[in-house]
Amino acid sequence: MATNTRVFTDLDLDFGKHPVTGDVNKVFNDVAVKRSIRNLLKYNFYEKPWEPEFGANLTGQLGELHGPFADNSIKDRIIHLIRTEEPRASLVHVQVRNEPDNNSLFASITFTLVNFPNEITVDVFLDRLR
Repeated sequence: MATNTRVFTDLDLDFGKHPVTGDVNKVFNDVAVKRSIRNLLKYNFYEKPWEPEFGANLTGQLGELHGPFADNSIKDRIIHLIRTEEPRASLVHVQVRNEPDNNSLFASITFTLVNFPNEITVDVFLDRLR
């Protein structure tokens, strides 16, 4: 039985320097995909040139009136964004907890990498800065 040894890599956005080569460090597999999902969820509409509807626009939803329909809409946005923009992740579960009194949102996303069976969870917390 052959195992799939595909490795997913991204640049380390902390821009740490590799001690030997002096290049920017890389992050691998689950760390790379977790960071990618966090970054995708923090994009608002109109932040990416030529793609006005890229992102989940979650911070744009903070401070709006909320209820079960709004929470389902946010969950659907997250699911759609990850399915279309992060092909390395296979979604298992998305949970959204909205706290309108604090103008904050908590999302817990559980996924598997396409070549690894273990479930991975990434938590994203967003709140208004002003």
